[in-house]
Amino acid sequence: MSGKTLLAGILAGVTVFVWGFVSHMVLGVGEVGIREIPNEVAVLGPMQSNIQAPGFYYFPGMGKPQDQVTEADQKQWDEKYKAGGHGILIYSPGGKAFNFPGALGTELLTNILAALVAAFLVSNATGMASFAGRTAFVGSLGLFSAFDVHASYWNWYDFPSNYTLATTLDGVVGWALAGVVLALMIKPAKA
Repeated sequence: MSGKTLLAGILAGVTVFVWGFVSHMVLGVGEVGIREIPNEVAVLGPMQSNIQAPGFYYFPGMGKPQDQVTEADQKQWDEKYKAGGHGILIYSPGGKAFNFPGALGTELLTNILAALVAAFLVSNATGMASFAGRTAFVGSLGLFSAFDVHASYWNWYDFPSNYTLATTLDGVVGWALAGVVLALMIKPAKA
């Protein structure tokens, strides 16, 4: 990767990071579809008593490893699922201070890493002579991730539709803006 492509990727990553600030802190896109748990204290007590390990939890559970599930177990699970009360929970039982600067730093780093991948793709793609084509190419990476990740979460884990649409829009706009930066800085080689 050339120095110019590396610089373009870093600047595009910073652009995505800044867009994330605007979309979440100014426009409120990051809060669409997210709710607080009602009566949090009453709900947290039993969670703290019963969930000891941090992790990604899905409920209702089968109560046994997948390779031991019988047809009767599957039918019982289907009934629990139909009865209601299903979802996912990302849970960390230990208390600690939230490190906002650290989280921002990690977000910036991952945005830059993703933008470096996009810069690599743009610099190695053939047939994208136009500014608009290069911009749309990078913007479509936001749409790609939405179909690959967010739509799957919506489908399998019942993520709210409004959250899924807002996150998709956020990604497409952010990566289209990164595409502008990359398209300005990475131009096709003259034939």
